[in-house]
Amino acid sequence: MTTTATHNDFKYSLDTTIGQGIFSLTYQAVEVGTGKPVMIKTLAPSLQEHPQFPQFRERFLKLCQQLKQCVHPHLPGIWEFFEEDGQPYIVYDRILGVNLADHVAAQGRIPEDQAREWINQIASALDLLHQKGLKHLDVNPRNIIYRRETNDVVLVDFGFTAELTPEIRQTHANLIAPGYSALEQHNPKKPCSPATDIYSLSATFYFMLTGDAPPPVPILGHIPPEKWQKFPREISSPTRATILRGMALSAIDRPQTVPDWSLLWREVWEREQQALQAQLDAQLQAERLENERLARLEAERVENERLARLEAERLENERLARLEAERLENERLARLEAERVENERLARLEAERVENERLARLEAERVEAERLARLDAERLEAERLARLEFERQIQREVERQQTTAGETPPSPAALEELEAGALAVNVSSPQKRPKTSTHPTKTGKRKVKARSGSPKLTVRFPMGALLMTSAIAASAGAGFGLSLRLNRPTEAGSSFWHVEQSFPPREFKEQETGD
Repeated sequence: MTTTATHNDFKYSLDTTIGQGIFSLTYQAVEVGTGKPVMIKTLAPSLQEHPQFPQFRERFLKLCQQLKQCVHPHLPGIWEFFEEDGQPYIVYDRILGVNLADHVAAQGRIPEDQAREWINQIASALDLLHQKGLKHLDVNPRNIIYRRETNDVVLVDFGFTAELTPEIRQTHANLIAPGYSALEQHNPKKPCSPATDIYSLSATFYFMLTGDAPPPVPILGHIPPEKWQKFPREISSPTRATILRGMALSAIDRPQTVPDWSLLWREVWEREQQALQAQLDAQLQAERLENERLARLEAERVENERLARLEAERLENERLARLEAERLENERLARLEAERVENERLARLEAERVENERLARLEAERVEAERLARLDAERLEAERLARLEFERQIQREVERQQTTAGETPPSPAALEELEAGALAVNVSSPQKRPKTSTHPTKTGKRKVKARSGSPKLTVRFPMGALLMTSAIAASAGAGFGLSLRLNRPTEAGSSFWHVEQSFPPREFKEQETGD
């Protein structure tokens, strides 16, 4: 067995002895380190001379070990337990307050609702002890402390030595609390059980409600119930039934667990409710029939009102539907009018666009015609200038040769023949024309044979100028010829290079229409 030893000899300071009995000795004490009040319980000194003292000590320490595991708000908290000089000790909270016996003596009996709340707290603490295999065996008003600051109660003073040996119980039977001890506690040969604590709990509940302790159990069976049951008139039937069932003389007739005892009140209450319900059913039956008749009349009235309301709603809905239809028709007509106006605007814009395209196309044709006419005039002017330049060169060449040779100038017929030959050379085919350099030859002269009867002339031809003039004239003519347009009355203009042509270009027109 594991025990907790003290840290030093001065951990607790004992005050006074508050309980000196055959079984145990209880001290009020204070923890030296914190000054907190505690209770210290140990075996009575008289038991030290008993031959079974070692067994009592082991049983005491075992009970302490079990109590250490019972942590409950309505039980004292166990600090520690230990053994010193062969004597076992347990230290637990000192609960400050007055016991229920003194509280009832000073304040009178407790109201049912408050008494039920407190007895449920004690029952919950007992249930935990029973679950840990312990029994209190000394539940009575003096072992229930009322704490004014929290308005709750705490169960104290466990029956540590009540079951140490049957001999001690038989010898000291007069120490059992009269009125709160079950029948089996008066007979050492009968074992105690959780039902024993339930008897004490029920007797304590009776005391809280009446202010009197029930008769001792040995004479309880010989007194008529009406002689000792002094329940106030306002106490409910479920509460009375719960107390009397818990105080049954035979343990087997009592509830065997605290939860079973706690459920008695609800079971009795439910049975009473069922009985009351049965009594009320007959009265309610007549009331129900009358209520059904009234309900039928009320239902008819409500139905008539509902039908009238529905008719009014129908008429209103028809009116609203008519107005809505008119609104939709007006919106449709307005939308059609807007679409018509928009279509007219778009048609007008399309006509303007087509007209602008036509004018732009005419303007482009006019500009193109002007450009072609300008190019043709430039070509003709270039040809005229080239011809004049050629004539001047021939004239200069003839004059130079005449000056050099001292010959007489040629006749006009000879000059015409020379010019015709030069022009024939200028317009001859490039394929048949021999390749010549545009630069003058070494002599820079080209001999031209004159007709018979004409003077002999030697003429220098500027071939570079002739070839340049021919190229310019040929380019102008070709450009003019290839730019002629074949116009159709229903389509855009076309040429040899373009099958169709429009202004602006057709792809721009399609993009505008798509947008």
